[in-house]
Formats: sequence, C-alpha cells, structure tokens
Amino acid sequence: NTQYQRGGLSQQQIALIFGRKDVGQNATYDQTSSEERAERLRNAVRDGVIVGEISDTYSRLADISREQAEEYLAGALRMINIMPHGLCTLNWAMNPCPHYLSCFTCGGDSEENSGACEHLIVDRNNSGHVAEIRRLRSEAQVALKVIPSESPMFSHYLRIFSNTTLKLEQMGLGVEV
Repeated sequence: NTQYQRGGLSQQQIALIFGRKDVGQNATYDQTSSEERAERLRNAVRDGVIVGEISDTYSRLADISREQAEEYLAGALRMINIMPHGLCTLNWAMNPCPHYLSCFTCGGDSEENSGACEHLIVDRNNSGHVAEIRRLRSEAQVALKVIPSESPMFSHYLRIFSNTTLKLEQMGLGVEV
C-alpha cells in the first residue's frame, strides 16, 4: 500500500489493486511516517486540492509573501485528526472540540457566520470525504422533513444541511435538490 502511494498511484487505484470496496480502508495499511503524510497534505494545500480555511489563508498569504505562507502552513498543519468527512487541524490534546466533533453545526443566521468549522479541511479528490459529506447532507434533509420547525433540533439540522451544501458547492461539486 505504502509503496504504491510513494509511486504516485491514487487512493482509488490502490483500493482497486487490493480489491477494497471502500477507499478509506487504504489508511489502515498506510505505513508512511507522519512527516510524509504532513508533506502530502502541505502539497495538496499548495496545489489547491484541499478546501477550507487553511487553504484560503495560505492562498491569501502566498499572494503577499510565499515565505510567510509556508510558515503559516507549517504551523497550521502541525496537528491533524482524521475524520470521515475531512481532516481536523485542532489540537484535541490542548483544546476540546467546540462543536463536539460535528464540524457542520457551526454558524448562525448570518452569511459571515456560516460554513463548516474553520479547523476542517477537505480533500475534494477524496471520494470518502465527499461521500460522507453527501451522507450527512442527505440525513439532515430527511430530518428537516420530520422534525417540527419549532424544535431546537430543527435549527441544528438546518445548519448541517446548509453547511454541507455550502461545502459541496465550494468544492465545485453538484448538490441534489
């Protein structure tokens, strides 16, 4: 698995070689060091494959100073937690997750206060990330049909539905109406 990754094969190609139904199963057999994984993640941010607050900030800084952008990237990606729908850059050993590991419940009613958690980064080419975001969106859509609008859970699922829709749109992926 690791040698195929180092050789440049995609996660989909590696899963196919080993007969894995789910690309996410590749991670179990990934024997690359944390330094190698961090470097792959930094390259994905540089190449614009990763979407999220870190990628946006890196791009803005790179327009001003490539050196400052690289320093920011090294610091921002120091701690990575793998989630089914992306990667969390919050150091859970130092700070508890303010959203109780529900990255899409952030925000409120204002446009500037909406979107997924700022610590979440998503690889638009990772089919597992995309599938999980689509699943969360679909489940929220179903919940909105059965939960009364005056229930506190209605606003919870509305935020999840809105934020997953926004994330899919930011990644240039279509959303089903």
